[in-house]
Order: sequence, then structure tokens, then C-alpha cells
Amino acid sequence: MKKALLLSFAALAIFAGCKKNNTGGNGGGGEDPGNYIPATSAVMSGTAPLKVDQNGTLELTVTLTPPDANPSIVWDAEDNPSAVWIDNATSKTATIHAMRNGVTNIRCTITNKEGDPIVLTKKLYILPEAVDLGFSSVKWASANFGALDENDFGDYYAWGETATKEDYRLFTDSDTHYKWYDGVRFTKYTSPVNLDSEDDAVLKFYGEVGAKWKIPIAADFQELIDNSTVVKIWDPANTSRLKALKFISSVPGYTDRFIVIPCAGPIETTVSAAASVQRSGLFYWSATVDNSDYSKAKILTVNSDNSPVVGSWARCNGLVIRPVLKP
Repeated sequence: MKKALLLSFAALAIFAGCKKNNTGGNGGGGEDPGNYIPATSAVMSGTAPLKVDQNGTLELTVTLTPPDANPSIVWDAEDNPSAVWIDNATSKTATIHAMRNGVTNIRCTITNKEGDPIVLTKKLYILPEAVDLGFSSVKWASANFGALDENDFGDYYAWGETATKEDYRLFTDSDTHYKWYDGVRFTKYTSPVNLDSEDDAVLKFYGEVGAKWKIPIAADFQELIDNSTVVKIWDPANTSRLKALKFISSVPGYTDRFIVIPCAGPIETTVSAAASVQRSGLFYWSATVDNSDYSKAKILTVNSDNSPVVGSWARCNGLVIRPVLKP
């Protein structure tokens, strides 16, 4: 019995010694209860707004005052967590991995034992990956606007609107309506033109960082069709359903380059209603109004043979966007 008690006391002594000497892993280099130093101020590296290419990385550092402060540090994406994942998210230096093209606020929260935390934020733009197919006019994004990868649909927009929304009908009793329709007539783009810069969702989005990404015009889609070998990708779970089109450049010297455009159908009513049904077909906005019917705009779509063509669609509905980079 005495031997057992002695062993128990020895184990407790070893545990207490380990606990006293533990200084690991609390963001600022560990928190020793007897040597805690609070941060009085902090600065995040990088000039805002930050920018990085999709699938690229960005290293950010927080500089503390005093330099040997050791508060708790946490990095996160404040309003769009799917846009990035963050390595070393509890350290002074974090690595931001850009996943989804778009924008998010990168936040660093520095928490002392007492008092309000110090919160630093900077806007981060994630630029699409540009694919050079050898065309004279544009380079194509490798994924849709707001998409995670080449198979993701991304975000839906009404034509000439710069924000996503819930309702994509022309007009409703609740006075929810398409931006360029007043209940009687269309109020803008009633002549054969392309979108103004301020109404191009892609250009407006990336304009703050000087990037020249835009919604393609109808001629860009036609150039893509005319200068590509098109491979139809069928849904393995439903072999009668077209899943995507693969456009392989036929331009000499660029025949190893391609983009994949998934079949994303339109939202003709509301997002919640569309979520309950299979979105079928291929519908992508161009920046060009339909000069034979100004209630519509030109789109990239497929014909009855599932071959790509330039068609048109109601401007008020929600469609996806594949951006292009203008020289």
C-alpha cells in the first residue's frame, strides 16, 4: 500500500512539472502563466486591397507591439470561408490558399487575457486563373465567376446587374423586379450595344485591383466555338445528360490548352425554387444585348445536337458567367 502511494505521488509530481514547463502553441509563441505579455497594438502585412490568383498562395504576417507579446492569434476568412483555406491559422504568419475566385475579408483576431480583442481585416481579391488559348482577343478564365473549380457553377446574375439575389423574375406583385425594367418597359440597353463598364459584374468586381476581367461579348463566344475542338462530357450517373463541354484550342502552338465549361441551367424564378430541380442545359451570359429583342441578351448555349452555339435569353433571369481577360 505504501509503495502504491509513493508511486502515485511521483506521478503527480512529474505531471505538475510537465504542466509548469509547457509553453507550446498559443499563436504568439505560447502562453507561460508566469511570463504573459499582452499586445498593445498590431499591424497586418500587405497593401489593401490584397490580391492573389486562384489556386495561388499569399503569406500574411501580423506584427505585434511589443514584439515579444504572446496573445492568442486566429486568422480566418470573415465573410466567405469557402474562398480560402488558411495554414498556420494560429501563428503570427499565416499562409492563405486561394480556392474560389471572388472576394473575402481576411481577418486576424488578437486576443489578450483581458480587454477587447484587436481585430485586423483586409479585403482579398482572388483573381481567376487565365488560360491562353492562342486567341487574339482574350484569355479565358479556368472556372466560372465565383466558382471553386472548373466543375462548379459559381454565382448567378441577371444580365446587367452586379449583385446576386433571390428572385430572378422580371416583375412581381411585391415590386421585386429586374433592375432595368420599371414595370412597363425596359429602361436601358434598348439598342444594339454591349454592357457599360459599371454594369459588368466581373469588371466592377475586380476593378478595384485594376484587373481587366470582364463578361465576354458575343463575338468572344463565337471565336471560342470557331477555334476549338469541342468534346462533350456526359454525366456518368446519367449518360443521356450532358455534364460539360471541353473546348480544346485548335490554334497551332496552343493545342494542349483547354477550358471546361459545365452545363449550368438558368434560374427563371427564385433561387429556392431552382434548388429543388435539376438545372439542365448550358446558359452563359455574354455582355451583348440581343439587337432583335432587347428583353434578351446573347448567351453561349447548345443546340438540339448539344453542340455550342450563340443564342439569346431573357435578361431578367439568373445565369452564370465565364470571365475573359482583355489585353
